[in-house]
Amino acid sequence: MNSLAFDTHKAVKALTQAGAAEPLAEAVVYSIVGAMGKSPVTYDTHKAVDSLKEAGASDALADAVVATIVTALFGVPMPGDEPEDEYPWKKRS
Repeated sequence: MNSLAFDTHKAVKALTQAGAAEPLAEAVVYSIVGAMGKSPVTYDTHKAVDSLKEAGASDALADAVVATIVTALFGVPMPGDEPEDEYPWKKRS
């Protein structure tokens, strides 16, 4: 899917109808759009996690959203699928 085919307004509406606060719904959609057209190397997972937390997501939710985006768009395994069971972006220097 390319970013032109992704209806951000419908995505935000669906998330808010499912119970997400609007700032969080917007942050989730922004994280998805931010990943489109990137590679696993150029997608800033730290920035995505931080923006989700700033919008009200818990640590666990922010990690899960970014892991889902990375897995869906880049085919990178989610934690638990590899011997090292940790989100790569948690390994900050």
